[in-house]
Amino acid sequence: LFARSGVFLLFWRWDGWEYRRGWLAASLALPPVALAAAFLAPAAAAVIGALALLGALSGVAYSASLHASLDCEGREGEGGGLHEWVIGLGVLLGPLAGAAGAGLFGGPAGAGGLVTALGAAVAVVGLVPLLRTHEEG
Repeated sequence: LFARSGVFLLFWRWDGWEYRRGWLAASLALPPVALAAAFLAPAAAAVIGALALLGALSGVAYSASLHASLDCEGREGEGGGLHEWVIGLGVLLGPLAGAAGAGLFGGPAGAGGLVTALGAAVAVVGLVPLLRTHEEG
């Protein structure tokens, strides 16, 4: 919560962050790593650090997604519905994946493993169009 809020405040005050491809790629690729670190960390301080990184990356991804969906060259706001749909889909599928992982793979470790693996797969799928656009442009 605090790390994500810090990112929101930073981006609210700084106009130069928009459309930085590397930051967006990191915000899609690194959350599964941070989540896995939180599940596997041997100490509470490491869990807190991993969760803070996860929150900050979530703030970058959310800010970039919201900005891009609302900054449509004359069609501002048209992408807001898609943005909210994707968030709603994640709110639904995340807990379902956790429950499936716990049921199929024996408890909390299975839940964390399945959610992390699915998160990594979704991140890779999300990065493909971003990389393709970079190659074409």
